[in-house]
Amino acid sequence: MEHSCFTISSFGHLILQFSIPAIDYCYAVIPYDQKNYAAINPGEFTVVGPVQANTVPILSNVAAAQGTNDGLVTITYDLSDVEYTEMDVWVEYWDGAVWNSAGTVTGAAGRVDISSGGIGLIATWDARIDTAIHVTNSRIRVYARDAVQPVGTNYGESADFVLDTLPPNAPIVDSVTTPTDLVNQMITGSKDGSKSTALLLNGVKIISLNTTTNWLYNLILVEGNNGLAFSAQDAFGNISEETSIRAFND
Repeated sequence: MEHSCFTISSFGHLILQFSIPAIDYCYAVIPYDQKNYAAINPGEFTVVGPVQANTVPILSNVAAAQGTNDGLVTITYDLSDVEYTEMDVWVEYWDGAVWNSAGTVTGAAGRVDISSGGIGLIATWDARIDTAIHVTNSRIRVYARDAVQPVGTNYGESADFVLDTLPPNAPIVDSVTTPTDLVNQMITGSKDGSKSTALLLNGVKIISLNTTTNWLYNLILVEGNNGLAFSAQDAFGNISEETSIRAFND
């Protein structure tokens, strides 16, 4: 391997000679006679180094997928480095037009210790907080650099995955008989048919995920005023605005 060398004179009787291989920076301390401007025994010197490594971390097997119900994106990746075990890691996502910072990433992000091998690292991203409301084919980039000597950055990129942060439309509730002396009342309505949705009543799922537009539910009323808030939830946990009604049971 060829080395490019240069020297820097000091104020004492030493000179620093820097030898630059392809991978890292080393230095050698050589006794130097300032009066005769010559190195003393230049063939005998001590190499000390490296003082600054310039190999970058290696990221591989980056994958990402949005989970059901909670809508969180799970990111997995492998990370290795020749010199160090402490890495600074951050994540970006593709929104269909540009790359953006994913700010709500937990798990294997920020300062990451890879002393145990760095295989199968897992991070979690709450896309609904970071992204605008949309559905798109997204990708994830995981970036890393040495935390000790941050002289180079590298990244790995996932394949495309569907990122859905778009809530369904609010459900429609047909007329409700009120006031009424009946405890049981069959309520009907319709919901978003563009995607599979479940129906929630006051935050509790009463109809499971399906693509059917029309729905019906046997409502059990309590005595007095009943506040009823219906909403739709899709497979990725996105929840619609509420449709609220009241039914009085006397």
